[in-house]
Amino acid sequence: FGSVKVNSKFKHTTYASYLGYITQAISINLASLFFVIFQRNYNISFSQISLIVTINFIGQMLIDISSTKIIPALGVRKSVVLAHVSAAIGLVLLGILPNIMKNAYAAILIATIFMSIGGGLTEVLISPIIDSIPGEGKSMRMSLLHSFYSWGYVIVIIGTTLFFKSFGQKNWAYISIIWAIVPILNSFYFGFVPLPKSIEEEE
Repeated sequence: FGSVKVNSKFKHTTYASYLGYITQAISINLASLFFVIFQRNYNISFSQISLIVTINFIGQMLIDISSTKIIPALGVRKSVVLAHVSAAIGLVLLGILPNIMKNAYAAILIATIFMSIGGGLTEVLISPIIDSIPGEGKSMRMSLLHSFYSWGYVIVIIGTTLFFKSFGQKNWAYISIIWAIVPILNSFYFGFVPLPKSIEEEE
């Protein structure tokens, strides 16, 4: 952070955006850490695992396309809050639905759709928010922003692995719900941070 110049007025906006990319990393990648567990616990085949990945990707692409309608209708702030709420819902559902629905695979797909909505909206919204913040060092802020996706991925892998080591893979559902805390908190954060006037006025 030391070499990145942050406009003091939008300091918390910048931090919320960085957390947004960590949220994206969680919502897109967490389920992949459970694939072996899904196969063992719910008899899910490799082709079904592939479909989970495909639906996640297609969901993000569809949200990217439809965002030209969603964001102008809701506004930037409500849209970015919706992205985090959707990601949180998906993570919570991933931890709950497979163990209460008769069709565990369908439950995983439902959770995946919510997570893909959150990931897709985050991808569309966060970069323009950072890009619209006035001041120097914009390229540095953007570079740091995109690095937070990678850092988020690393944090998810390490945190989930440590959880498995401590509590066992049988408790995998709890870590999914625990990770939902990040988008939940950041949705409140984005509800209050100032947004650049230019991004609020853009179509």
